[in-house]
Amino acid sequence: MNEKSRVQDSSWELSQRKRSLLLSTDGKKAQEISERSEIIKDAITNEGYVKRFEGMKVKIEPDNVWVCSNEEMIVEHEITNENTFPIAFRVKVTNRNRFRLNKISGIIPAKGTFILQIRRLQCDPKSERFDVEILPYDEDFITCIMNVQSISIQNRIQWFFSLGYIPIVRNIRYRQNPPWDTLFAKLNNPQNLRISAKLASACNKVGITNAIKDNLTLNEFIMLDTAFCHIQNSTSTI
Repeated sequence: MNEKSRVQDSSWELSQRKRSLLLSTDGKKAQEISERSEIIKDAITNEGYVKRFEGMKVKIEPDNVWVCSNEEMIVEHEITNENTFPIAFRVKVTNRNRFRLNKISGIIPAKGTFILQIRRLQCDPKSERFDVEILPYDEDFITCIMNVQSISIQNRIQWFFSLGYIPIVRNIRYRQNPPWDTLFAKLNNPQNLRISAKLASACNKVGITNAIKDNLTLNEFIMLDTAFCHIQNSTSTI
């Protein structure tokens, strides 16, 4: 009985030690999570960081590109950080299947620049928009939690954008040529406004033109239309 009792006591002590160890491990994890939550909370309410949003200056050139054909095109956009502190950015696009980018996120040092290369694949012309989201970058927030060197730049940027701040947004637009873009050029081409010989003769008789023409320019066409409207209005009042 005594031997059996000692075995039971040993088993109970072992289970209690395991339980204490598990509770201790869980407690440490909970403490770490709590500490990280406090750091994130401090980051979100950090007045110095918030003030950096005031008057942030970021310039993108070019920010407007015309798409005139279905051919592949490559455009380099210069993102300039005009602030005295570094910034983190990430790029979103309305249709990712039409484009390839050299980078979708990055960190730009104070007064620095970054060349964002956008390759538009061969496809029909269509208007698209890129949103470049930007936040002030402060590495101190990350060093409070862990060694910065052990974290990739992509993860650092992702961490910053998960803090809850609303980023400022700059747009890059790829615009399809409007349908009427070539219309006026076609209308101003005399060959596209050919008139009958009878109308040309009538124009010559009333002195609208000095010579008989088989076509009109856009300005002449507008003048002729105005003249006919005037004659029609005059006739209706008689």
